[in-house]
Amino acid sequence: MKKTVFAICSTVLAAVTAYAQMPGVDSVNVPLMVSKQLEAVSKPMRFRLTMTDGKIERNEWELMTSIGNPAVISSVTAYPFAKDCGFDPAGKMVITTGQVDAGLVASATPIQESQGEASVKIDLNYVYLKNMARQEAQGGCTVDLPQTDEQNVNGYVVRLRIGQKMKLPSDARDQYRFTIQRI
Repeated sequence: MKKTVFAICSTVLAAVTAYAQMPGVDSVNVPLMVSKQLEAVSKPMRFRLTMTDGKIERNEWELMTSIGNPAVISSVTAYPFAKDCGFDPAGKMVITTGQVDAGLVASATPIQESQGEASVKIDLNYVYLKNMARQEAQGGCTVDLPQTDEQNVNGYVVRLRIGQKMKLPSDARDQYRFTIQRI
């Protein structure tokens, strides 16, 4: 946090110096400009991330963040499955289980806030279980072969005012659509 505040103060001081040297500028209220930047650093921002499947809303997550403090959410669920099976020397069936982790991991990193508009970098990875029904015979028993797919949004920057929403980029093959809203 101290490094962030120092970087912001350095940037503000450089901007103030440049502003003060502009023709027609007689005075600059440096303490006021610095206090506004520091206020922006500590001011919390709320965002809502919504996932839809066509027109139906499937999930919704809230992120609380501020400049210098990214928000991270994770809603990962473990799905156990029969990974392998065989028989011990006594003829008893032995099943080895595996696990598939599916769900959302997302982060919102505020870049700056200016004149009521927040610039935020969004990163998300959504892994979902497509199918667990496939089974294959192995040594006289069956195992589950889970199929997963994933969607990613990496380093996408949005500029939002309070109440404004924006769709995050997606491919035509993506099953889900994500929307970010500043609340």
